[in-house]
Amino acid sequence: MQNFKLSNSKSIPCIGLGTYKMTDENELYTALNTAFEHGYTMIDTAYFYKNEDTLGKIIKNKKRSDIVLATKVWPSDFGYDNTMYSIERSLKSLQTDYIDIMYIHWPGDDMEQSWKAFEKMYDEKVIKNLAVANFLPNHYEKLTISANIKPVINQIELHPYNQSTELTDYFKSKDIQIVSWSPLAKATDKLLNEPILCEIAKKYDKSISQIVLRWHIQQGFVVIPKTKTPHRVKENIDIFDFELDDNDMKNIKSLDEKKTISHSSNEEDWLKQLRYGN
Repeated sequence: MQNFKLSNSKSIPCIGLGTYKMTDENELYTALNTAFEHGYTMIDTAYFYKNEDTLGKIIKNKKRSDIVLATKVWPSDFGYDNTMYSIERSLKSLQTDYIDIMYIHWPGDDMEQSWKAFEKMYDEKVIKNLAVANFLPNHYEKLTISANIKPVINQIELHPYNQSTELTDYFKSKDIQIVSWSPLAKATDKLLNEPILCEIAKKYDKSISQIVLRWHIQQGFVVIPKTKTPHRVKENIDIFDFELDDNDMKNIKSLDEKKTISHSSNEEDWLKQLRYGN
């Protein structure tokens, strides 16, 4: 497993298991145990995903130091006191005394006060890495005016149809690790039948998903593909025995449409903020 070094000198795996919308206990149990069997160590969740309790039950018998656990604080829990409560709630749900990566889930009002709570928990070693999600440069700059500790990670939507090159270049210049959410663009029929990707997949005798995940990692992006299907969990991590060449990377770059994937209605306001940078 390849690791990426963060600006705080800590490291995280280049691939983890995403768990958004995975609320069925049996499905989550199967997916996680398959993941652990095949070398995954990083699990990405959030209070908003409504599965922290189940995850806590599943991992309580695992060696905690073998797991990189990431969760998030939702904007309704912004503000210093609310964020402290949210962190404690996640610790209790996940049955752990520390979180490896804690994200501000979306930018919003009072996020600066939430960050102060993050910094306190970081100083107390309750949070190992402070992170943000879905931040544009203006959100980052607003946050860091008052921050004593800067984020080491930004998790954003990133896939061949939405490559956000200017955005990723900006955060690379700040030495902030990019984590790609929805790295397979929800594995739509369009993506899985994309001629360019089909040709590259045939060339390496790999699946479309494996090609796309490899494309992310070769750019230095961490990926957290979500799947509850055991054979796909196994397939997604089987990407370290080949390397895309420069022509492959160039051809995939040509697929960029600068289009985001669909979101649930309760995220629309936040997505609008992202698109227009308000």
